[in-house]
Amino acid sequence: MKKIFKSIIFLIILVLSFQYYEEKIFKRFDSFLNYAYYKIPKDSIDLLFVGSSHSYCTFNPRLFDHYLKCNSLNLGTDSQSFSITYSAILEILKRQTPKVIVIEVYPIKRETSIPALRPHLDTMSFSINKLRLIKNSLPITKWGNHLINTFYYHSRWKEFSILKKEEHKGYESWEERTNNKGFGGYVWDSVRYSLTYDIYEKIYNNIPNSSFSISENYLKLLEDLFKICQKKGIKVIIASPPVIDDYDVLNILYNSSLKELMNKYNIDSIDFNTGKTKYEKINFLDNAHLSLAGSDEVSFEMANFLKENYSILLNTKNYEELNRSPEYYFYSENIIDDNNFKSFDLNLEFEKGIIINGLKIYKKNEENFDLFFKVDENKSNDEIYKITFDSKEININLDEIQLIFSTTNDGEKEFPKYYIRKIKNVKYIYKKNIKIPKTSKYYF
Repeated sequence: MKKIFKSIIFLIILVLSFQYYEEKIFKRFDSFLNYAYYKIPKDSIDLLFVGSSHSYCTFNPRLFDHYLKCNSLNLGTDSQSFSITYSAILEILKRQTPKVIVIEVYPIKRETSIPALRPHLDTMSFSINKLRLIKNSLPITKWGNHLINTFYYHSRWKEFSILKKEEHKGYESWEERTNNKGFGGYVWDSVRYSLTYDIYEKIYNNIPNSSFSISENYLKLLEDLFKICQKKGIKVIIASPPVIDDYDVLNILYNSSLKELMNKYNIDSIDFNTGKTKYEKINFLDNAHLSLAGSDEVSFEMANFLKENYSILLNTKNYEELNRSPEYYFYSENIIDDNNFKSFDLNLEFEKGIIINGLKIYKKNEENFDLFFKVDENKSNDEIYKITFDSKEININLDEIQLIFSTTNDGEKEFPKYYIRKIKNVKYIYKKNIKIPKTSKYYF
């Protein structure tokens, strides 16, 4: 009897020790996910986007915030599978009750990978939902290794004294991810050489069918999620962002089993691959992801869809007007210039066929400014998107601001000389992080 009692005491001490080490020493977490799950003020999110990198490259929360006047968040993470999507939403719902959740389609196709799973397991507090994520994502033989971070990161036990001194064990996948509310598109102002835009031009309005089928496990998770959201009064939309040459993804919304579930639970959808819009080459980062320019267009199209069909997102109490990002000045109504943003009249010809009739400047800090040259579309060449990738270099001195426009590359990506962004249906040539001399009339 004493041996049994001692064994029980030993096990209790062992479990408590592991729990202590988990939270105090071996705990690692994704800083953005930690913020999204546990740090955002309770019941402050109106609009939630969730999905894979397709989501965080496509939907810019700040655009939705200032155009709809709500508070949104993008919970897209790398290579997210639907078992991750399911538990990520349930984790968010512990503290938030968004009015609308937009699920990007790619996770419905994807199987779970360890690199995609670990940021969520690293970050989630121990709970039934975390156990459910392990169960839905991994074979039973791997459950134990992923149950506790102290087990998974056992190779770091020898670093005990170093880890104990570390105050912050968080990590982020890219710079400013939390400040940008999960959006990753600000850094994607280029086009990868892997892009096969020629294929897109041939089939964008006549996409071949695919016999792709959704797993029974994912269909069960989808139905369970639809039920949960229905009970909470949360509207769900499934969205398919533009992609190239991935016919399974392009046909997910038309899968008969998914359509049946969507009809049953009154789930809306929006497909950006119908061929009604032909996106320019500059709108794509690669075959799977949009660039910043592509995000501008698709996010605005999505925002108009929500404005027309989901009035519950308009002018909510959670809207934060004080967040003065460039989107605030471009997408809000009746906004006047201030110390962060100014508009200038400008009549300038960059080169034959590229005519500018205005300039807007956003002040990022005392040294760096973002410039938005408004394109005069009535006078500019119809071939502007071809000109932007040519090899001709253009040098312009704009009242002491020396500007060089040239197409460059880093071996993997091409940076067009004119980065054209269509903002609220108006074309701008975008130059970021420009230093303006204090003696220039454009400095403020």
